[in-house]
Amino acid sequence: MLNGSYVPTGVILFTIEGVPQTMSWASDHWDLTIQGASLGLGTHHCIVNTSAYGYISQQYEFDITVNPIPTSISITGDEWLYVNDTVSLQVEFTDSRGTGTTEIDADTAGITWALASGYTWVRASEGVYTLTLSSTALHVGTYQVSVQLGKLGHVSSLVNLDIDVRPVPTELVHLASISQYQNESVTISVEFSDTHHSETVYWADVNLELDGTNYTMVYDAITESYETSIWLNHLVFIEDRYTVTLYANATDTASAQSSMQLTINPKTNYNLTVVVPVSVIEGTGLAVTVRMTEQGEPVYGQTVIVFAEFENGNGDRLESRSPVTNQAGEAQANFDVPTGVTRVTVWAVFQGSESEWAAVSLHGNVQVMGGLAAILVLMTRPELLIGLVTVIGAVTARSFYVRRIKPKKRAQFASLENQLDVFKNLESMQHFMAVYGDRGTCVIYHPFGEVRIQPDLVSGFISAITSVYGEITGDGVQGTLEEIHYHGLRLNSYSGQYIIGILILEEEIRPELREGLRRFVESFEAKYHRELDGWVGVVDTFDEAWILKSLYESMNYVWHLPYRLDPRKKAKGTFKRTATFLASRADENGEFHISDVLQAVAEIAGRTEPEALEHMLKMRERGLIVPLDIPTFLHREGCSLFGGTEFTPMDDFAHEDSGIYTVGEAVEELIIEEPESEPEPELEEVEEIPEPFEEAEEPEAPVEPAEAEIEEVEPAAHEAPSEVVEEIKEPAEVPEEVPEEKPPDPLEEFVSDVEELLKDDKKKPKKPPKEKPADPLEEFVSDVEELLKDDKKNKRKKK
Repeated sequence: MLNGSYVPTGVILFTIEGVPQTMSWASDHWDLTIQGASLGLGTHHCIVNTSAYGYISQQYEFDITVNPIPTSISITGDEWLYVNDTVSLQVEFTDSRGTGTTEIDADTAGITWALASGYTWVRASEGVYTLTLSSTALHVGTYQVSVQLGKLGHVSSLVNLDIDVRPVPTELVHLASISQYQNESVTISVEFSDTHHSETVYWADVNLELDGTNYTMVYDAITESYETSIWLNHLVFIEDRYTVTLYANATDTASAQSSMQLTINPKTNYNLTVVVPVSVIEGTGLAVTVRMTEQGEPVYGQTVIVFAEFENGNGDRLESRSPVTNQAGEAQANFDVPTGVTRVTVWAVFQGSESEWAAVSLHGNVQVMGGLAAILVLMTRPELLIGLVTVIGAVTARSFYVRRIKPKKRAQFASLENQLDVFKNLESMQHFMAVYGDRGTCVIYHPFGEVRIQPDLVSGFISAITSVYGEITGDGVQGTLEEIHYHGLRLNSYSGQYIIGILILEEEIRPELREGLRRFVESFEAKYHRELDGWVGVVDTFDEAWILKSLYESMNYVWHLPYRLDPRKKAKGTFKRTATFLASRADENGEFHISDVLQAVAEIAGRTEPEALEHMLKMRERGLIVPLDIPTFLHREGCSLFGGTEFTPMDDFAHEDSGIYTVGEAVEELIIEEPESEPEPELEEVEEIPEPFEEAEEPEAPVEPAEAEIEEVEPAAHEAPSEVVEEIKEPAEVPEEVPEEKPPDPLEEFVSDVEELLKDDKKKPKKPPKEKPADPLEEFVSDVEELLKDDKKNKRKKK
């Protein structure tokens, strides 16, 4: 209408996308409410047509756009977790139209985490969810989690969140303080724990530092702890209080450090004194008193081992007793002195304990006198009585002198069994290497067995050693003694100033070998310190023969070298029978190994293996058997210690310089059949002496083992006369005992007279004992022969 009034009678047609919509008249306008959800998202075209009678029709077109509802995601909770742990986050999905927020449930959810299956998604309430993330199999670091939620008719929302995976907290659990005595091994144990999970960290590297030296601790699955044993060598660790610093590191864990106190206590020192008579009569008892004191005060209730070595022409026999000290600090031991014994050597040993040092007494020599029958015969022969008194006086004086001389400190082995254990432990030695510390270059390599590392593999072996250099050497601190296990082998090392000595064994190393390793490294560096300072790989300056000799002496490995019999030596008694057996067991080179014949020698002599080993070592001391010299050994084995310098001949091993002594050496000085010095011209006649082992074919000296063979027998009539041997030996012994300016010894004159009597007596035809009555003179001669043997042994003793 022209006046602008409403036309209520009009008709309106409203279509959306061609679909008619019903509208209602609302007093002054047409009204239509449209739901966006019913239309759907997008743009929709609308047309409005109006008409009324008498009026012009109108049409109006426009578009209606339906947009998705805006949404938002909010995440609350810790944005970090420990390794091997979980963290829970709260996720809210809300309609974010206007100022208010309304939680809505999502139709779809997409979660992305570093572990595809390392999370859980749980609806807590409408529009509220719990997201739990796991760090199992993840290492320390920062990882991203993505959360995307969607709902029909709503805008999808995406949130990215950084999650830190942190190392688990740890602690070292151990005793606050421990104590141990000097020269003992202390075991230090520590637990390395994950305090968050209350679990043991078993894959850590745990080390401790003691007095500037690092030690690697090894995990024990049974005790769930890390342990290491440290030998508190009294030469390195004095009695004092030390701080032990502990370090622990492991993948995905926090490092830990702690400390504890180690107190090294001094050991108690005891003094042993053996009291024995000057002489005893054969066939009677010998009473021995051992006095044990501490700083002059008697020691009560301690067990001592008293050894008595009985010497006769058939070899020596060892007996022992184990008495306990009384209130006065004295222990009594009684021995029966067999007939035929010429001298008894007595000494006492206290084996020590964890808190007490082992102790060894000085050795006491007891002269054994003949029986009453010999005394009666002497009463009828005044001229011999005077000579015998001279012999007894000289022997007694010499025995007194030896007892007053302070013996060398040579009793490293307290028992024969320990000596055998050391001997057998040497068989486990496989290889020795010396590595130059600054460069990891091999300076020396030597195999102890048949298995060798070929030259083209040596470099690879060195690389393997240097790859665990820190583990073996404790970061290379000088003086470090360490051991690691590798494929059934034990790699023991000692770090010097320039080189690292590595000894590879199949068994646990004994203290003697550990000390030998240290001794060799130090002696090698002392000899070649100038060459090793700034060493550039030149090996020509090193003497192979000297190195191998020093190595074998340090380890006492000379015991396992091939041995041969010395044909210049004349064996007697049990030594003779053992030598005959060894000759039968020698190879084509005339050589044998002690380890190969030890058990057989024990069976032949009716002794234990420890006693048999001592017996053979005495044969070596007396020069009856000698080891293969080093140049020959190197040439025969066809190997070089480091690629090839020519070696020069060397003397045989200097046994006294090795630092390791047998029980026999602790008893007395070496007694040998021939002097160690350059022989006099008369010794050239030794070629005329029959080979000592030609008697192996005699029916009365069979090679097969038999208990009867250990007893002394008189030489057969066809054997070389014993007086010939004496005539050859005596001149060689004069330079050791009597200076040229010394006046004639009455004892030697008496010996010469008695030898003449013996010659005359032996020249007489012998009859069977049952046909010839006992001759007192022959009994006297036998007694005097025993005295002469003892006197000649005393002459050969080296002060």
